[in-house]
Amino acid sequence: MFDYSHTAKSTNLRHVLGKLATVMCVCALLSLCLSTSYADTNKVLLLNSDNSVNKFQLAQTAFESSLTEDFVVVEKNVKELSRKSLRALFNQHQPDAIYTIGSQAYEVSKLASKEIPIVFSSILNWHRLGGEKTSFGVVNEPPSAMIFGMINYVFPKVKRIGVLYSPEYNAELMTTAEVSAQDFNLSLHTKSVKRPRQVAARLEEMLEKVDAFWLIADPIVMADQGMVRSIVRIADKMNKPIISFSKGLTEFGAVLSVESDDATMGRQAAAIVSDLVSQRQSEVAPQVQEPIGSHVSLNLKKVKRLDLSYNKQALSSIDYIVR
Repeated sequence: MFDYSHTAKSTNLRHVLGKLATVMCVCALLSLCLSTSYADTNKVLLLNSDNSVNKFQLAQTAFESSLTEDFVVVEKNVKELSRKSLRALFNQHQPDAIYTIGSQAYEVSKLASKEIPIVFSSILNWHRLGGEKTSFGVVNEPPSAMIFGMINYVFPKVKRIGVLYSPEYNAELMTTAEVSAQDFNLSLHTKSVKRPRQVAARLEEMLEKVDAFWLIADPIVMADQGMVRSIVRIADKMNKPIISFSKGLTEFGAVLSVESDDATMGRQAAAIVSDLVSQRQSEVAPQVQEPIGSHVSLNLKKVKRLDLSYNKQALSSIDYIVR
């Protein structure tokens, strides 16, 4: 008698084995795809000094949206992490590059391996933090030519500009600024300071000879908030306008501010990271770039109070106006 049950069992076994083989093939292909995808994926550790700060968040969003799909970004808020957890973070992820936003993030990034390239942005006067020879990034301050061009356009009668600076941090800036000033037919009056207590006296002396004061991001000149208030108070007393680098300072008492565009800096940083990870480091020149975009603020209320002559047609070019 023919054993149908045996035939049925054999058929079922072949069917099960066939399915199993198919599943194994799919798993193998999936594993291959995943391993290939992982191998082709570049990991970037993004350290934000404080993602509740709008300027920092703008840079982060622009950075992440500018990277191609072969990048994986691990984002961390430095404000919420201890140094011990940061060290563990570096060991866990072993990123191909680190992007830091703000000075606190840049400082803690130094805990990582020296072989990992670090790209920074959104740091006021980054020279004070060191690492000039090994870091990549985007300078927070706009080039002096951009600032002088805007001064010329908004305040055509302002010709003599004074600036206080510390040689330790801004000697190079003064060299380039003097050349830029000449290009716009401006006279730049510079005075160096080595200690914060020198600022007030030298500012008063300088303001007698200039039409406006250019307040730069210098850690000696702007040692603390009290020093900034003192600078604004002295300038007001002598009826002289302040040109600055921050919208916040415009609201605080400066008449004009030219600052870098945060989103553009994030996109620039993304381009630098892409080149570094792609081992096209020779294409990243110079190591630290000047910002491309800018944001201009005008305190029109203060301009009128100082009875300062200004180009009314320039108002359409201003991004933010205090009226």
